[in-house]
Parts: sequence; structure tokens; C-alpha cells
Amino acid sequence: MSARHVTRGVTATLLAVCLSAGGATAAQADTRVVGCVGMLAGQCVSGTMGAKNFTNHTQWVGWVGSYHFGGQSGIYKLDAWGDGFYFSTAVNPKTVNPAAQWGAQRWVRSGTFICGRAFYTNGLSDTACIAVRV
Repeated sequence: MSARHVTRGVTATLLAVCLSAGGATAAQADTRVVGCVGMLAGQCVSGTMGAKNFTNHTQWVGWVGSYHFGGQSGIYKLDAWGDGFYFSTAVNPKTVNPAAQWGAQRWVRSGTFICGRAFYTNGLSDTACIAVRV
């Protein structure tokens, strides 16, 4: 399985405040993180990643999405999964660049992955993942 890991940075000030507090980070806007496989056409997964809890090494995940790009049709199912959740939906195989989004709304453990997959009518599938790191 090929995966592209995308991470976001944290400023030194915010990191120092979080470490000194020993708990979850202060309220902040969620950041959309995306990982894709394929160059001209491929599968992507996205997650809106929120606060990090450095005490129990978890991160809040709001929404997860699974989508395809590059003009591809022939996909009959999209799914997404991670630490404690799994979502799937049927897709019309004639749909070009199908997409789906679900509300995970949970804390996920550091060291796990959020993945999204497209299932093709020819029996193949593509999977993309992003890493959760706290």
C-alpha cells in the first residue's frame, strides 16, 4: 500500500503552552489534511484534524472524506476508516470523480492512520492514508 503522509506544523509558542498545560491544545480552527495516491488520476483521503491531547496522545478528527480525481469513472464504492470508525457508500459507476464525506467526530490515537479507498468495477481498488501523530 502506498501512502503519502501529510503533517502540519505547530508554532513554538502554542507548543510551549500545550506542553505546560499537559492536556489538549486550546480551541483552534480545524486543519484539513489530505493524502493522495496517483499522479494524474488517483484516490484521496482527507480529514479535518483538530486539537491534540499530548497527555493521552490523541487528536480530534471532525470530518473524513474519500474521493477520486482525474476524470475516473467505474468506481462503485468509496469508504474511509480509522481508529474506531468505518464509513462506506455505494457510488454510481458512471459518476466521474466521486466523493463522499462523513462525520467521524472522535479522538483518535497517535500512530494510527485515516484511510480512504475506491473500489473499481474491474475488481481493483486504490487506498490513500494519512498518519495521526501527536
